[in-house]
Amino acid sequence: MFLLVLALSACLGLTDSGIGLPKTSEGFGESMRWKDFQTASIYMKADVRDRFLEQFVEDEDLFIVESRVVKVDYTKKRGGPM
Repeated sequence: MFLLVLALSACLGLTDSGIGLPKTSEGFGESMRWKDFQTASIYMKADVRDRFLEQFVEDEDLFIVESRVVKVDYTKKRGGPM
């Protein structure tokens, strides 16, 4: 389940990228470690927040101890995350 959460979180996309990415990633990771999924959902795009929160409704055994940004791909057209 742990790997699934990280993979899905990465696919959903954080709302900030570029210069603010390290701070945004840190805030998201901290919220996830403290099981504060409501706050973590604020970092997600609005159209995927509900789907993101549904993953944690009945998962009491989930413990996240570390997270990090591995790779960020940018589109050539807008300069934003893909």
